[in-house]
Amino acid sequence: MAESPANTSIRGVVFDLGGVLIQLDHARLGLDVDRATWHRWLLEHPVARAWETGTCDFEAFAEAVLSSFGPGLDADALAQRLQDWVLTPGEAAPKLVAGLHPHLQALCLSNNNPLHWGRLDKLGVGQWFSQAVLSFQVGVAKPDPAIYAALEGRSGLRGASLLLLDDNLVNVEAARSRGWQAERVVGVAQARSVLGERGLLSDRGLLSE
Repeated sequence: MAESPANTSIRGVVFDLGGVLIQLDHARLGLDVDRATWHRWLLEHPVARAWETGTCDFEAFAEAVLSSFGPGLDADALAQRLQDWVLTPGEAAPKLVAGLHPHLQALCLSNNNPLHWGRLDKLGVGQWFSQAVLSFQVGVAKPDPAIYAALEGRSGLRGASLLLLDDNLVNVEAARSRGWQAERVVGVAQARSVLGERGLLSDRGLLSE
């Protein structure tokens, strides 16, 4: 019989994608905007939020981006740069997810859009998780409480039985306000460190480091 994880209160680990399992290369974006401003714009601009919640098309999103940060580009060029911004995942990310203790659900909660998810899904990222809740598919985005509720509904888990790993402190605080456990991490190495410290990795997960 498999041993239980050392931290028996947690039954599901919820991974963010961009900035945690999937790395983003701001230099490849090639827009006239610094990293912090770009991420704040994605979080706060109504068209960016509409794009991530599936309520506007790419043409409207591209128009908003190009008018703010990309004079001289067209929508096709922007689409390619957005694809280049999201790096192809290496071996470490899927190995980390697969290395969770078998008693744990591997879950995904991501602010995402059809352009990026279309590519990531073709690369098999969706198969890493038992459930993936994506903002553009459910019509709400982190830190809206409704997207956390959507994951609770799909996983059957609540409160402190869930651990969120996210690179955005606002999203971490929103999870904690629902009683989840949550940690801010950037990249696979930090995620692995948190999971190891909490006793949530199987022997295989520990050995795959």
